[in-house]
Amino acid sequence: MIEVTFNIHGQKITGKRWGKEGGIPVIALHGWLDNANSFDFIAPELPELDLLVLEFAGHGGSDHRPRHTPYLGLLYIQDIIAVADQLNWQRFGLLAHSMGAELSTHMLGLYPDRVERMFGVDGFAASTTPAKWLEDTRKSLDENINRQAGAMRQFASAEDMAAKVADSTGQTQASAEALVARGAELVGGAYSWRSDARVRWSDALSLPDEIVEHIVASYPGQIMIAGASDGSNWYKPTIERLEGKYDNLHYIIFPGSHHLHMDDDTSKLVAAIREFFELEQQQLIAS
Repeated sequence: MIEVTFNIHGQKITGKRWGKEGGIPVIALHGWLDNANSFDFIAPELPELDLLVLEFAGHGGSDHRPRHTPYLGLLYIQDIIAVADQLNWQRFGLLAHSMGAELSTHMLGLYPDRVERMFGVDGFAASTTPAKWLEDTRKSLDENINRQAGAMRQFASAEDMAAKVADSTGQTQASAEALVARGAELVGGAYSWRSDARVRWSDALSLPDEIVEHIVASYPGQIMIAGASDGSNWYKPTIERLEGKYDNLHYIIFPGSHHLHMDDDTSKLVAAIREFFELEQQQLIAS
């Protein structure tokens, strides 16, 4: 693994690169408020990939956006494509968790010529009515115009910080500690998050029902969503409505938390990822 940094129009985007150059190019995208350590538990099991784990703006080591620039989903996607362009990756796969999987679904519609296939971990685009989409989008814009960011909560120790994360999300203490290790900073003798407080004002990432269905129906590649039995439900009504309707959309529930890819036992998930990206075939060819 190596640390990587990209300059996107004067803004620093950081991440981690696993595997080997010349392997299958895959961009990994973490969830809301997480960071690049999100994939530390499974990346070593995918050595055939050239796995680039990016950190969204305002998360981890990536720069915060200027005060007048909101954390919009389209800007996240713009950064991802700009990084792929810098790497000369015209085609790449996506391996994404939660918000990262939601944005990946948007990318299938916006850049179907660039994304070869997508594997989502407990996340997918949530759909809504056009009226609700307009309402949510306006609320997001108004919030960015008028709301002032407060101070981030402070903790006496990194362990206390991780315990709070684990309690809030239902993930293991070990996985919470991994996120804190990269996401925390020491400020005045106390631990706090490095992330921009404004990322907590989540952009309205749901799409109108018709758009989500069009994305899946028109996308030429394969989509696999690994849901978690004890995970999130915000996206499930959408994918359950579409499951079985389109041959390129596959949905399976795994036992585990929302941070399924960071649970104590990731073996079944890793096996599904390896099969989806056809890595067993790659091993046979190499041998």
